[in-house]
Amino acid sequence: DRTGCWDGGHLRQGGGEVSWGEDSFEGERPSTPPLVQEMQEEESMEWESVDREEILKETHRVRDMLSQAMDTRENEVVDNLEQGKVKKLAGTKALVVVDTNVFISSLGTVSHLRDEEGVAVVIPWMVVQELDSLKTSSSRDTAVRARAAVRWLHNCLQAKHPAVLPQTVEHGRRAATQFESRCADDRILACCLLLKEEDSQVTLLTNDINLANKGMINGIKSGDSENIMGVLSGEEVSNERQEQGPDEKKICSELIMQGENTTRDLLETVLRKEFLLAYGDKLWEKLLSIKPRPSRPHWSLANLFTMFSKHHIAVFGLAFPRNGHELKMRLETVREKLRNRVWRVQEVKVVLSDISGLFDVIKERDSYEGIVDICSDKLADISGQLEDYEMVAAGNQKKRILEDGGDDGQELVQQLFQNVWEIIASFTRGFATILSVSNTLPKFEPDIQFQSQADAAHNLPGFFSTVSSLQESMREVVACQRRGPQLLEFHNLLTQFRTNLELDQAYWATPDYNVTLTQLEMFFGKEQNQELMRGGLDQISDFRQILIRCMNDDSAM
Repeated sequence: DRTGCWDGGHLRQGGGEVSWGEDSFEGERPSTPPLVQEMQEEESMEWESVDREEILKETHRVRDMLSQAMDTRENEVVDNLEQGKVKKLAGTKALVVVDTNVFISSLGTVSHLRDEEGVAVVIPWMVVQELDSLKTSSSRDTAVRARAAVRWLHNCLQAKHPAVLPQTVEHGRRAATQFESRCADDRILACCLLLKEEDSQVTLLTNDINLANKGMINGIKSGDSENIMGVLSGEEVSNERQEQGPDEKKICSELIMQGENTTRDLLETVLRKEFLLAYGDKLWEKLLSIKPRPSRPHWSLANLFTMFSKHHIAVFGLAFPRNGHELKMRLETVREKLRNRVWRVQEVKVVLSDISGLFDVIKERDSYEGIVDICSDKLADISGQLEDYEMVAAGNQKKRILEDGGDDGQELVQQLFQNVWEIIASFTRGFATILSVSNTLPKFEPDIQFQSQADAAHNLPGFFSTVSSLQESMREVVACQRRGPQLLEFHNLLTQFRTNLELDQAYWATPDYNVTLTQLEMFFGKEQNQELMRGGLDQISDFRQILIRCMNDDSAM
């Protein structure tokens, strides 16, 4: 009997290839249809980092070229324009006029605005022309993103989406003439001014600082792809707010980008080596479902996720322990988590932890000439940057609370301590009871009862480890004067205690509040709470001692 695994037209059996019929599958595969290839490239762009400076340079180049051509044509028709007022584009909706560079770098933001209630997206005629020219840009990334934007606009127009409003040629010419616009920037600004003159609420969305400045000078609200929602809601960033520290979303997005690039570098190394081992130097590239680019990075992160899934059975399932099940699970988890495009600190922590777990699974298979350790070090550095930002942000938040007299979260911190300490006490008493360990804990609800001593012995080590980590971290915080890194670690352990606990907590309701690092720091800083914290440390230390006796008695049984 022939047994093997199907992969890309080859039946792998033992160490070689088996083919059947008159045709061999060892040659090149049929070429991918252009439309399919374009859509694959567009999908992969969703995962890749965006070079805004490069995009701005390329759009400015095309903009200058088109402006010169348009100047010549419009000189011939400007005298024939109707002087009457053009038809309004959008009734009572708030209009967001979108610049070309936003379509290229942040198409997802434009889609979000289109779907936002009470908002309509206006595409200037100049932008439509620039996107068409950028489809054939010498920059591959810009060209791919431009094609995606053109296809997005085409789909919206075909569906007659009520929130997508392209500027007509007539409206564009009238605006340019009325406001004496000669360069492309001024044409886009003229679009905004004419709409405003027609009694519309207009906001300019651009990543070009010069164009944004022109807009604001002329009374047009302006925002970029990161702060546009705040601008629309009236929560504009003031100079005072900017002095309070870096923006959380921006910092988190940058760190996620670093994490994505590090993950891509490692997966690229793993894929190349495993395919070389499986098929040899002559065949490995022919059997790849997505061909590599000539230079690094050879694949986008999206393409790597696709190939690890497509070739799992034939390659990675055979190479990795336990049929590669854990590798597949970790990859799917990371891929799903990275679909989020708006980031907060806690979400980034979760993603970095998931990526670290993926790296551990890969290292169990091979070190890949030390690349796993290098990428793990990079990931640790990213986590360190996140912790540094968190400490700076916490200090700024504390300053604002003290200056504004806002809520310092005293009651929330007390609720959190009460909840966690109650859970620890209940399970500690449950372990002590089933294992017949003497203790002075009073009987209270819930009365935790394990099914058997074996059940308790199975769960005891994990519970002891979780409680010990929390107790040791709290001891350091209570003892030290400067509570920077120590407090951050304790905050993480305390707020994630229930998440890390693998025991049934159904009796206790899930908290509907969050305790921030700043609130915890201010709680520790109050003189009246010092005795309370020392008492809490004594309690958790007593719980830990009971658990140690449970561990010892369990070992003796």
